[in-house]
Amino acid sequence: MRYFLYSLILLSALGAIREVSVGLFPERLGSSMLIPVVEYDSNTRTGIFDLSTHEGIVRLSVSSTSPLVASSEKDELLVEDGSGEVVYPAREGEVFSLSGEQYTVTQVRPWSGILSDPMGIPLISLSLSSEAGSWVENQLLAPKRSLVVDQTRIELYQLKLDQSLESLLKQRGRWGILDEDETLWFDDFTPGSGAESSDGSVFTLLEFRLTYTTPEGVIPAIRVRIQQGDESRDRIVTTRSADLQVVLEFPDPQYHQFTIGVTELGDPEFILHYLDGTSERGVMLPNVVWKAASLPLWMRLEQYESSGVFVSADESPLLEAVLEHETQRVRVRQGAAVRGGDALIRYRRVLPEDAIRYTLHVEPPQWTSPVFGSGEHVSLRLAGRNCRVDYAGVDMSRGLEMGVLPQFSLLRLGIFAGLSIVLLLVKRRKPSKPLPDDQNSLQYSVFDYP
Repeated sequence: MRYFLYSLILLSALGAIREVSVGLFPERLGSSMLIPVVEYDSNTRTGIFDLSTHEGIVRLSVSSTSPLVASSEKDELLVEDGSGEVVYPAREGEVFSLSGEQYTVTQVRPWSGILSDPMGIPLISLSLSSEAGSWVENQLLAPKRSLVVDQTRIELYQLKLDQSLESLLKQRGRWGILDEDETLWFDDFTPGSGAESSDGSVFTLLEFRLTYTTPEGVIPAIRVRIQQGDESRDRIVTTRSADLQVVLEFPDPQYHQFTIGVTELGDPEFILHYLDGTSERGVMLPNVVWKAASLPLWMRLEQYESSGVFVSADESPLLEAVLEHETQRVRVRQGAAVRGGDALIRYRRVLPEDAIRYTLHVEPPQWTSPVFGSGEHVSLRLAGRNCRVDYAGVDMSRGLEMGVLPQFSLLRLGIFAGLSIVLLLVKRRKPSKPLPDDQNSLQYSVFDYP
């Protein structure tokens, strides 16, 4: 019984000691697990990790960011032209040759622009100027939105593969035939369309003009042929005509209209309709400056994505180098490959290890996403367990090493400590077992000495 009591005292004391150790040094008593990477996006430098728990899947994402205040003096531009790769410093003022042309690095700055995203929308980024040499960069344009520069309205439309930009523009209006108490409407301006009215007259659309010069100004108009028996006549009807047989509904132009049409294939195309009725058209090429023939308007296509999201310079974790020469300007985003002439250019950041920081996100969100750097860690609670992510445990190519920490309990500590004290008191108060009588008496041995 005595040994059993000693064992209980020892176990209670060990339990109390362990609980104190958990409170003081939880990471030394914890275990670790590797959460494999599910996906890595090199553009945003974000890794996705899925943790399986008894409550389901917990999704974690870790974004790797390089502080923009970090020195870019060691950053590099890697140029490959088919004969090999040449490395140049990515610093302002650096001059080097690409495809026989001299390029100068004019800026190294935070990147802003459009990133491809399957859940995004068609987006285009333009740099605009109404005065030579004075640019407003990275103006975002999406369908159903517009940009106004002086007297020019710029709009973006997404085209189907078999759809022309002209046919799309015509969908903004309609024309109709007035027949007694009703109007026969047509939602397109296809030449040859029309109908016969109740009195036997045949109306046929011959032409639609977005801009038609009248004493009232330049406005949309249609030309319609009316056939009555053997007689026919053509009639011009505008949006302001008080015609009793034909009506036209179309928004009157208040600005020069610059319309951009985009598809999933090919470069964006455009049509510029001037208020005087003239027009010009063309194709927009990345990084190439376009100048309007009859307006002080300069435009440069920076980017186009059929499905993307816009990233501003304030929230971007990336840098870019801007290269210029006489006829072309090239923006090289960190981590991306851009063609300049016949060469392929990449921007590579060279940073010390402690310059890279991580931002941890948990879905569903639990708290403000923490940011941690070299030598730091993040503590969090997942599926009822205390967890810890160390800076050294983040590997975007392999997985996320997470420590699972034991949980300190003041109640358990109190139980173990209290039990130890109670058992010690019981041991102290318990009387000792009496010795047998033959062990209580003194026995002497008598020796005879000669």
